[in-house]
Amino acid sequence: MSKCFISYSRENTQWVDTRLSRILRSLDVDYFIDRNDIPPGVNLPERIKEGIRSSDWFIMVASQDSVGSEWVKAEINFAHTLEHLRNRILMIKIDDCDPTIVVSRLNQRPVSYLDCSVDATEAICSLISLLKRPLPRVQKCDGRWDGHICVCTEKGDAVIDYGAVLTLKATADTILGGSLELITPNDVTTFNGRTMPKSMEFRVHGEMRFDRFLHLHYSAGEGSNMQFGSAIFQLGEMPEDDGISGLFVAYGTYIRRIIHGVGEFKRTNDDNPRGGAVGFEGAQRTGRG
Repeated sequence: MSKCFISYSRENTQWVDTRLSRILRSLDVDYFIDRNDIPPGVNLPERIKEGIRSSDWFIMVASQDSVGSEWVKAEINFAHTLEHLRNRILMIKIDDCDPTIVVSRLNQRPVSYLDCSVDATEAICSLISLLKRPLPRVQKCDGRWDGHICVCTEKGDAVIDYGAVLTLKATADTILGGSLELITPNDVTTFNGRTMPKSMEFRVHGEMRFDRFLHLHYSAGEGSNMQFGSAIFQLGEMPEDDGISGLFVAYGTYIRRIIHGVGEFKRTNDDNPRGGAVGFEGAQRTGRG
């Protein structure tokens, strides 16, 4: 199920409730809206950013009231820092406003416009068509995956079963980035005569191929303490099979060996926040418009 974040002015609450919310519910699209999804007493800017991060679409209700709202400006500026929302920001114009007041500050990042102030029927049909478009499967890889990686050398003279944490996020329709942490078993202290660290962390980047395979490259360190490699992992074929498994090959300069092995991961429920802080301070000072 897709999820939308709705950015709006309180002056447009009736339009959001009677028009937009009804359309989203009819499409079985979940949505985040501040007055329904933020309980009293929580950190408001952080909860809003969390709602934007966890959404597949960002919808701004553009009106004469919202284009001047500091909250709306902060929300759309934050949405534009998140790569997974690239090409997934919608601006729905509901009156005779000038939305370029907001968009001109966004460094020419793509925004889709729907104009309900001229032809509401056509705009709503376009909205339905956009929201029914299936999400790229690569976005379903976003998050933390826990598992293990079993490593052996080219000669098969040593085997280590590492605990592993793989964290991924989609940065484009088929491109992924993230990190891989390997946790050395307590009973392993050396490998090929070298002292083993308690854990190792790698940078990860790669892409999804054929909507099913992850081709990942990873690296860590430099010079005499460098390790790099590639992996081919396969996503579970069925929705209920929420796992990743596959093969890898690597070279470590610190152990002077080509190593290879298998890895298996299952998704965890840990949150994987994306993006950083963008100024909500001015919005807090002025209050929600």
